[in-house]
Amino acid sequence: MCLLIYADCYRKLYGTEYKGTRSSTLSGIKCQRWSEITPHHHTLDDPDRYPDGSVAEASNYCRNPHQEDTGRRRPWCFTVDKDVEWEYCDVPMCDDACKSGNFLSFNQSLNLPGDHTHLQGKWEVS
Repeated sequence: MCLLIYADCYRKLYGTEYKGTRSSTLSGIKCQRWSEITPHHHTLDDPDRYPDGSVAEASNYCRNPHQEDTGRRRPWCFTVDKDVEWEYCDVPMCDDACKSGNFLSFNQSLNLPGDHTHLQGKWEVS
């Protein structure tokens, strides 16, 4: 079992629920704010596409507002580089984050119902 106390990862296919604060791409380019249309023009201004509830709250964080309609399969962003329209972000799927080894193990006893009193999990190392 991997319990992520705080995880900068996405849980669902496509990463549409990801609300972390990563704001650069896999290659290290800073993300363009979702509320801006320069340097890359877009029409992704529907707040229902963002887990934050608004385009402004999505800031320049990695998101997937396209959801299933374009085939982008995980959090991404438009970049501030005029020559690179968009890139995926380095946001792992939570199951992959558990397997990555970038966590500290801990054991903790909790008062849980039934026989589930021993909890094992992992903390992220930052």
